[in-house]
Amino acid sequence: MQETRTYFEHIPMGEIETLLGQQTGDQSSLSLTREPWEKRADMSNGDILEILEQNSKWWEHAAVACENLAPRLASGEKEEWLLLCAVYRERAGIHARLVEQLRCKSDGAHG
Repeated sequence: MQETRTYFEHIPMGEIETLLGQQTGDQSSLSLTREPWEKRADMSNGDILEILEQNSKWWEHAAVACENLAPRLASGEKEEWLLLCAVYRERAGIHARLVEQLRCKSDGAHG
């Protein structure tokens, strides 16, 4: 069976970069050379870790706010807010554990 190749597979990568740079007028920002997937994954994991860490802090902050507000509320409403507090704390914990798991996997991949 004959191997099927696309048109662009026959063009050297440097030539494609040059052509694209001429089209956009900016060759410095164009690079079609591929980084190892591990490096790209690390950059993505770093962004994910940052978001998860921020989320964990915000969920904890929300839990504390609910705790501070709950005592001032009437019975019935107070319990509802304390339940929200528990849910927010649980979410904070879930995010914190995810951060830890991702860090362990990332460190294990490099160690």
